[in-house]
Amino acid sequence: MPILRCCHELYKSFYEYSKSFPKKDKHNIGNRCENIILDIIELILLAINDKTERKLLILEKISGKLNALRMFIRITRELKIISLTKYIILQSKIDEIGIKLGSWIKNAQKQNH
Repeated sequence: MPILRCCHELYKSFYEYSKSFPKKDKHNIGNRCENIILDIIELILLAINDKTERKLLILEKISGKLNALRMFIRITRELKIISLTKYIILQSKIDEIGIKLGSWIKNAQKQNH
């Protein structure tokens, strides 16, 4: 599934970038971002396999986590933990996931009505 592939790429990029985080930041905001990305991947896998009306709730939860991730990545940039180039790469991957997720949510809403 394309959204899963995008999340996989986002995780790999973030993982590489987080290697250069200062120790304090790696254990705080770095771990938080990494855990959110992993949560998103896990929730996507649940949603892919869910054939009930609960799928829409799962997708909305993914959307909330994606928005939190956007904010935390922005904070890493503002605190100069990551470079502008890395920030742009991460945000573009997040935006791509958001577009795919938005389409998926619309389709799930149509199926529920």
